[in-house]
Amino acid sequence: MKKYISFFLGLIVFAEMMLLSGCSEGESKNLKILSADGSEIAVLKNLSDELDGNEYRAYIEAVISESREIISDSLDCDSEQADDYLINNGCVIYTPLDKKVFSSVKTAYEAQGVKGLKFGCAVTDLRGKILTLYSAGDGDDGFVNYATRQTPPYSSFKPLCVYTPLIENGLAEWS
Repeated sequence: MKKYISFFLGLIVFAEMMLLSGCSEGESKNLKILSADGSEIAVLKNLSDELDGNEYRAYIEAVISESREIISDSLDCDSEQADDYLINNGCVIYTPLDKKVFSSVKTAYEAQGVKGLKFGCAVTDLRGKILTLYSAGDGDDGFVNYATRQTPPYSSFKPLCVYTPLIENGLAEWS
């Protein structure tokens, strides 16, 4: 996950805000995760709660993972203590999740009509805030978050590394 720290820049900013102001001893003992519009996308009594029915599962798992790492680093504690901190302090994590962007990605994926295709997608704004993560296609043992999974890029760099310079220098055309 360390390799994707810049990828999760938007989550880091919001998780740090959570550390400074989102936790208090007097609130309920649930972890709440909110979208950009302030609506709840998850309320967890513990971090092992099942997220099977939650359509934002890929995003929520990434938020929890990143928050756990930030708390571990900030409080100099292990992952288990960070998990306890998130739950026992009734923390609220504000995220930049945009439900409209999520819906657009989901609709585009489903329009392809290929069930079971292993697919992961991340959409960020120009400042690096992660607007949505989408993952589809379960693995052999259940849900796999393909949006955060480390996989080789294969030919995805070819358009950037080969075709773009050719087009920019007038040596090739889009067609």
